[in-house]
Amino acid sequence: MGVSGVLPSILSGNSLVRSGKNSVFFVRDNFIEVAKLRAGYSVLCWIVGIGTYIGTILLFMSVDILPEGDEIYAHIYTFYLWAAIPILVAVSIVMLLLRPIYVISICDLYSDYLEKQGKDVSQPENLPKSVSALVAFLVICIITAAVYLFRDEMGISGMLSTPYGQD
Repeated sequence: MGVSGVLPSILSGNSLVRSGKNSVFFVRDNFIEVAKLRAGYSVLCWIVGIGTYIGTILLFMSVDILPEGDEIYAHIYTFYLWAAIPILVAVSIVMLLLRPIYVISICDLYSDYLEKQGKDVSQPENLPKSVSALVAFLVICIITAAVYLFRDEMGISGMLSTPYGQD
């Protein structure tokens, strides 16, 4: 809970060390609200996790995934593949739904805290277009495309097709 205010403080333009100190003061002054929010987030994550276990057990009880007999060890990858499906659903629910709600809520609490303290938040200036995220994304795409197109000339294909430890 002590680091609950670090992300909102960084977003408001503070350094990492200053954000850590601000987070301690934020949690100290708003302990009940932060504790309720964190407890609610944790409870929901536990519910999703327990539901995942129950869903996995029900999935394996209702679907015939593995063959009978001695061949079961030859198809263990099938078991792990099917077990990964409920885990991926749970991770998606937590990362795409619960975590953003928690982060937005903690940022809202932090902004209310700053208003009570009478502090004005100044956002950092926008970066010039030459270092924008779009340009960085395009540069990474061009580098990836060049490596893909010239992988044989660069020796990447040969390197990846050679088993480890053999030259």
